[in-house]
Amino acid sequence: MTDFGAQGKTRPNNVCDLNNLTTHQSYYTALSRSASAMRTLIIQGFDPQKITGKCSGALRQEFRELEILDDITKFKYEGKLSPKVYGNIRNTLIQTFHEWKGQQYVPNMVHPAIQWSKHDPLLESEIIDIKQIQNSINVENTKKRKIEDNIPSKLNISPATAEIIEPKFKKVCLSSTSIEYENHYLIPRGIIWSNNSCAYDSIFTVLFSIWCGNKNLRHYKFQEIDNPFIRALTDGFNDVDNNRKTLETIRDGVRRFLHLYFPQTMGFGNFTSVENILAALFETVYQVQSVIYTCRHNHVRRMNNSYSLVFYAWCRSL
Repeated sequence: MTDFGAQGKTRPNNVCDLNNLTTHQSYYTALSRSASAMRTLIIQGFDPQKITGKCSGALRQEFRELEILDDITKFKYEGKLSPKVYGNIRNTLIQTFHEWKGQQYVPNMVHPAIQWSKHDPLLESEIIDIKQIQNSINVENTKKRKIEDNIPSKLNISPATAEIIEPKFKKVCLSSTSIEYENHYLIPRGIIWSNNSCAYDSIFTVLFSIWCGNKNLRHYKFQEIDNPFIRALTDGFNDVDNNRKTLETIRDGVRRFLHLYFPQTMGFGNFTSVENILAALFETVYQVQSVIYTCRHNHVRRMNNSYSLVFYAWCRSL
């Protein structure tokens, strides 16, 4: 078994051949499959420098950032974290923490091997300002539209000819194969976890990404299912897209809606499964599938009828 295949396993007797492993991560994975050194057997030789040598710069940076995040969690738990420290992503959180504590601040429990200083500074990861990128794209689109508006005059085309060209141009832009920046997010939108929302976050994030691919068409297709829960969700997507509500607000609204009908399996704040949510969202008023059993004497027995949409096939049809 390779080190990759052994990940996540625990072996009562862990026999390791380290000769062909090339990194210290591989060594760690192979050796840590056993709970004790007594039950670990290394056959043949191995390169001790793979374990005792320096780790890569990227891994070193990862360990340092994890130490800072641990310290932020400690301050938060003790109620000592400054309100100046904020952010929904790691890089922003660490940057604001540095602005509060100073660039040279090192938590007390950091191992000497990964401590940073003026001579070995902590490298901050690049923080991408999505809003700034979106604004620059909007500026480019505005310039593009101005150029397109001036095309007839620059080519000395008569107004009558321009009227013929314009509808053709619009028809191409509005086709389902066109891609416009305002119809797509540069980075997939995620949902902040709250009250055991894991299953809902997973499904709603995927559905929102699908919906954003072609909003008008997908909105129509979702609504066509004639299911009150998916209708509420897609109406919410439209509110999110127009900055009237957040994805978290939409998620919690749909959760409360589901709670009214399925309090046992989808009670608000309780655990539920992806299967339960999908079954509720994509249940139809018409029969989708019927399973029957026919014996060799041509006796037919109906096993079950399904009113749940086959999501995979439906998604491909979009």
